[in-house]
Amino acid sequence: MPTTYAEVAAHYRRLITDGELAPGDLMPTVRAAADALGTTTKTASRGLQALDTEGLTEVVGSHRTVAARQHVAVTGAQRAEMLTRTGRNYSPGESSVDHSSERAPVTDPLVCHQLDIEPGEEVVIRRRVFCGADGERQVYATSWIHLRAYDVVPEVLTTKTRLTPWWHITYKERTGQEIHSSPTRLDARQATPEDLAALGIDAPRSVSVAVLVEHTLWHDETGPIEFFEDVRAPGVGYVVSK
Repeated sequence: MPTTYAEVAAHYRRLITDGELAPGDLMPTVRAAADALGTTTKTASRGLQALDTEGLTEVVGSHRTVAARQHVAVTGAQRAEMLTRTGRNYSPGESSVDHSSERAPVTDPLVCHQLDIEPGEEVVIRRRVFCGADGERQVYATSWIHLRAYDVVPEVLTTKTRLTPWWHITYKERTGQEIHSSPTRLDARQATPEDLAALGIDAPRSVSVAVLVEHTLWHDETGPIEFFEDVRAPGVGYVVSK
């Protein structure tokens, strides 16, 4: 049972992220949450208030509900966790657009270092934009996938739309190897013209737009196999896992 307010928040955060609590649903009262989780009302209250601060819930009058419009999105690693829990790696109402895939050489030092490849080596590059329930463009995602994966799952290149099932599952079925993620790293930088176009942001060239960037490295028993970058639109936060 949760013993800290962070654990209370994490419990209900997962229910919201997994869709068991949908936008507009009533949240439990502080007393009901405390009784259900076997904790104090003070701890339950702080945990529920944390969700208000994150924008996952909102208080209207005497009622707390799941926020109808949430300016948060899950990370790549959290999608994998969600898939394990629910069989889905998209949050309720979430969609993706502008899918593309290509095989191309990579010279970006960061990508080469993370995938342990030489500059100029080819990888499969997949791009898509994740949208919230209201169609708002929230995350511009790029995956650089090692050709070892392509040899096993050619669908990563030949499929231009959303991969169903996720290629990590297909890879495990065909090789018996699990794909694991390293901790997500967060950074901030100035948005590139490509970022702005993908996220539908119309900003003058003279204006700098700051964006939050997440990087996640995935690996199998052999070594690094996918490097994942999420660029979040300004104002779109992320869900914290515990």
